[in-house]
Amino acid sequence: MSMLYACKSIVNAQNELVKCSLNDLLVEYEYQPYDLVKLQEILNNLDEFQVNLSPSFHDNADPEIKRVLMRKRTSDLLNSRIQKMLDEGGENPKVELKSSFAIDTKYKQNKPGLGITEYLSEKLKSKLAQEICAFLNSDGGEIFIGINNDLQVIGCADDFEASGLSGSEEDRADLLVRRLIDQKFHNPKSVGSHLQIQSTRFLDKPVILIEIASMENIAFLKPNSGSSAQLYKRVGTNAEPILFSDIEEFYELTPKT
Repeated sequence: MSMLYACKSIVNAQNELVKCSLNDLLVEYEYQPYDLVKLQEILNNLDEFQVNLSPSFHDNADPEIKRVLMRKRTSDLLNSRIQKMLDEGGENPKVELKSSFAIDTKYKQNKPGLGITEYLSEKLKSKLAQEICAFLNSDGGEIFIGINNDLQVIGCADDFEASGLSGSEEDRADLLVRRLIDQKFHNPKSVGSHLQIQSTRFLDKPVILIEIASMENIAFLKPNSGSSAQLYKRVGTNAEPILFSDIEEFYELTPKT
């Protein structure tokens, strides 16, 4: 029978991504680590509160690995989150704004009338990958796609149209971002497990929100990702490249034995 009450991590996961292990959850519930019977109760509790584990227990049963606890946000909550971000002035060390996923909006404005795919920019896709990489290698954060730095809500309708994907806006947003992860990152499966991707209608325009949790290991872009570097870190409101020769300055690395 489920315990029907939430520990602190499950409560916090209602509004933000939470990093913890299954053993951490056992301890929060005042159980012993590695107690498989009590662990099943906790897994049932996660289901009760609609909180997902990433990676899931079925994908990796190791109780010690750090996982991301995430819960899908309602449209009302997402819209409140967007409004709060706008009221607080937009970008900060934990928030990044993108006018589009891959549409060059300035080019479209200066050269109207072309087919929508003519405005696609591989450079913008690479830049988005850099921002995701930087948040993964820092303290995590959020990327709002469809809102520019002037806090104007442009929306992602053109991105969805240019993608040629079918399905709901939520499904297309998820596919767009996960295709980018597969294309640009060295370890896309691990990177993908640290992201929650959702879409909502704000001012009747589709906006994509990517929530990003920090990674235990370093996230690298592929050498052929279109980026000038393979490693980025969030510094202020920018994704700053880190040279391999400077890695020790930013990260405490322990060799495997």
